[in-house]
Amino acid sequence: MTKRTARMPGLRLALALLAAGTCLVTGRASAQGTIVYVVPSQPIAYSDYPSGQDIDLNGDGVPDFNLSSWNGMEIDLAPLNNNAVISVPEPPGELGAATYALSQGALISSSLDPVLAWWGSDGNAPSVIVACANIGCLGYFQGNTDAYAGVRLEAGGNFYYGWLHIHNFGANWGQITEWAYETTPSTPIQAGQISEPVYFEATFNGGNEVPPNKSPHSGNGSFVLESYVDGYELSYHLELDGTFQPASAGIFGPATPMTNARFLIANLGTYSISNLPPPIFPPIVPVTFDLRHPSRPILQPISWPSVLIYDGQIVLSSNQVAELLAGQLYVNFKSAKFRQGELRGGIFPTAPIQFSATLSRRSGPPRKPSAQCGEATFTLSDATLTGNVALDTNIFWNSMGIYASPIVMPKTLVATLTNVFGVLIPDGGFPGHPDWPGLPGQVLYPEQVTLTDRQVSQIMHGDFYLNVLSSHFRNDGIGGRILPAE
Repeated sequence: MTKRTARMPGLRLALALLAAGTCLVTGRASAQGTIVYVVPSQPIAYSDYPSGQDIDLNGDGVPDFNLSSWNGMEIDLAPLNNNAVISVPEPPGELGAATYALSQGALISSSLDPVLAWWGSDGNAPSVIVACANIGCLGYFQGNTDAYAGVRLEAGGNFYYGWLHIHNFGANWGQITEWAYETTPSTPIQAGQISEPVYFEATFNGGNEVPPNKSPHSGNGSFVLESYVDGYELSYHLELDGTFQPASAGIFGPATPMTNARFLIANLGTYSISNLPPPIFPPIVPVTFDLRHPSRPILQPISWPSVLIYDGQIVLSSNQVAELLAGQLYVNFKSAKFRQGELRGGIFPTAPIQFSATLSRRSGPPRKPSAQCGEATFTLSDATLTGNVALDTNIFWNSMGIYASPIVMPKTLVATLTNVFGVLIPDGGFPGHPDWPGLPGQVLYPEQVTLTDRQVSQIMHGDFYLNVLSSHFRNDGIGGRILPAE
């Protein structure tokens, strides 16, 4: 901020906010993760007409900031109650600051660029959004500006970070359209971010291709989905073994577990090559000697392996985000040898996914009506499926398995559940495990299986069934579809 701006009326410690006409602004809030995102019922408009209004960001009934124009030449944002806004302070000896305009994605945290500061309500003048007079407009929101103000809330001795979305349309008029803040103390937030990041991962190999191949190459990838006011961004970091020579790489979808997708969502471009660091203890290499000079060793060159790396970000539509969360997107690497794809990997959430199944008798003599015989819960973490199956004590079963069909056929068997030792559920259930299935008197069988990449996609689509077979119902027994838990 220049001294010329500092001398403008309004950047003074004696500034007083108007009490008349003040209103408390709250709005509709939606929370996902630890971020609360608020859209007021009406945008908070401001102009150079002298007015003032309080803004309650967290909806606790106590105003956090005041928006005002006391002199008809500038728009001020005043932090209240030990709150603060990211600003550029005036030079030493001056008494003001200008609210800094952050671009979407800018990090808002305790660490700031040296030219910025948390401008608070401890005796400071308000922070100016924009100031327009006969000398022109000053401030970081002047003219037609769509940007964010970083804010900090103080409660119970803790700091909470957030942002205000400000649209300035011209000389001293504009509006605040929405805001968000973190509910976890000292947790950074990005400008425009409206929910917590969602993390995904993928494993690339030829066995995941349709049809599978025996490619000797492999790799893995990590992904982060971030949602902002204006859309969704997916960041990716992919690594492949350095001996692979991909001709192209892309994200495709939507796809069913057994077929390829028709639509290319994003071309991932070209890769970079990174050499792995040498090991702390280099391998012992046999030393050979020149037969003509027995005392002269022949030095063997040592080369360290390398990896191929793809890094970048792509923008996804809301439909593509829904497909991503459903496990319908995948990465495919094509090569000269496999023109339709040599390596493939589904993009799946890293957070555990819960599933459940209600088990009942599908058929039987007419005199034996269908009745609930048990239930099961499963947790999918990466490719590991762990679960617990609870059965009535009068179920004398011979085998239990996960099938790709409600009809028990050998070719549809996905995994055999082999634990034959169960635990009787006591009265009141298991202390500390209220989410375990079953009722007192039933028998609980813990299970764990490892799924392939394709099977992970199938279970997420609801294509698997849990079937329990007995000597009386060898070809049918009891069973139920494994579905994502609500």
